[in-house]
Order: sequence, then structure tokens, then C-alpha cells
Amino acid sequence: MYYAFDVLYRDGRLTIGLPYRQRRRLLESLELHGPHWDTPPYRA
Repeated sequence: MYYAFDVLYRDGRLTIGLPYRQRRRLLESLELHGPHWDTPPYRA
């Protein structure tokens, strides 16, 4: 099982300079859910 917990690059742009909460919103917008991968819930 692969768990995605952050997105560091999206749409040709680095996202490393963004706050983690904003990167999590980007990651959750991708809706990565499947039989072998998932995005676990964010707990602040």
C-alpha cells in the first residue's frame, strides 16, 4: 500500500515553498484513493 502524505511538485511547479496545509489541500484535490494507494486524513 502506498500512502501519499504530501505533494512537492504539481502542474510543472514546485510546491515546497508553500505551507504544509496548502500542499495538503492540493494533495487532497487529486483524490488519490484506490486499491493500492490512499491519502490518509490530515491531523493538525
